[in-house]
Amino acid sequence: MSVTITTRPAIPGGDAHQSSQYEGFFSLAARSMRSSDIRDMFALTEAGDIISFAGGFPTPDVFPAEKAAALMAKVAATRPQAALQYGPTEGIGELRAAVADLMGQRGVPATPGEILLTAGSQQALDLVARTFADPLAPVLVELPGYVGGLNAIAANRGRLIGCPTDQDGIIPAGVSEIIERLRSQGEQPRFLYVIPNFNNPAGTLLPQERREALVEIARRYNLLIVEDDAYGELYYDRRPPLPLRALAPERVIYLGSFSKVFFPGLRVGWINGPEPLLRKLAVAKQAADLCSSTFGQYVVLEWLREGNWQQHTSWLRGIYRHRRDLMWEALRHFFPADARYSVPAGGFFFWVTVPDLPCSTRELLPQALAHGVAYVAGTGFCVDGGGQQSLRLSFSQVEEAKITEGIRRLGEFLAGVRERPPKG
Repeated sequence: MSVTITTRPAIPGGDAHQSSQYEGFFSLAARSMRSSDIRDMFALTEAGDIISFAGGFPTPDVFPAEKAAALMAKVAATRPQAALQYGPTEGIGELRAAVADLMGQRGVPATPGEILLTAGSQQALDLVARTFADPLAPVLVELPGYVGGLNAIAANRGRLIGCPTDQDGIIPAGVSEIIERLRSQGEQPRFLYVIPNFNNPAGTLLPQERREALVEIARRYNLLIVEDDAYGELYYDRRPPLPLRALAPERVIYLGSFSKVFFPGLRVGWINGPEPLLRKLAVAKQAADLCSSTFGQYVVLEWLREGNWQQHTSWLRGIYRHRRDLMWEALRHFFPADARYSVPAGGFFFWVTVPDLPCSTRELLPQALAHGVAYVAGTGFCVDGGGQQSLRLSFSQVEEAKITEGIRRLGEFLAGVRERPPKG
């Protein structure tokens, strides 16, 4: 009997920084992974007088640090054995029940068995992609779509298919056309990933009639919808329409998070969906981390039980609304008159398109940094190669006094580039 032995490449000597020498060690999935433009930006913006509109983080000056310290001390004093020990993969039962109640307040009747706690909604995205995305099978996403979601799907080798959007979000008729085309080729999308409330990066809010049309499409074509709702509580004018999951609970997996309204460092999010799907997602989570931070879960539980989180969230809405208004006014004053953008009714972002730039916003970024301002180029959000003339601007963590100055720098830079295109 002959045996075929496949060998790995020898560990190279010499310069260990020659990453190409290690390519043979990577799996096919790892080779398709790409770093986030947003994450890569942080190192570039630490030095010098740079005003960064790149990071979509909550502003740290609104973190209720004293409240958090008191909650942590309470958890450590009253639940030391439970809070410092491993917990159930699905999450501690008391917090699952509290999140089920929270879903009910959002118009989604839920039981604790329909809740899986995760290490933030980003882990939820990874679990969903690993559980439902087959290699090279189509997954429908928005154009533009959230980089973290796109990367999670791509890392699990799903084939990203962009769906058209406008100022009101994803266009249901376009989704139907794409599904029909795929079905004519013998393919069925694995799922549709969508952010209905204050899309990252576009800031759009999906109207009620489009939500109803989307769930009708899901039922007609036997489609699963993954609804990412990280920003739904950060509305500035009125509460968003009912979640997609409220309209079609049998077709929708809902992703939620406490990161934007409490502390992102605690890494507590959740998945709400049909129990048969959650059981398989829990198996995927077992392989990922066994369980999320038990201590963090108990801190969030105490925060919810105190009952003041609604007032805190309302206060946050006022702060972010003011920063949104400052950026809106600065865009009107300093950006080219033909720049196109929608004013977000919630969330953290403006998605701005500046026509007639001599090159892409990605290529212009190093020069923008030299002018003391940072943004995220639009191409990373568009799986069809679009976004060349677009950029995402986040107002959430920029000091109010710097928003106007940063937009002035950026607007003057972009206007100058159009008048005097860079050489080479």
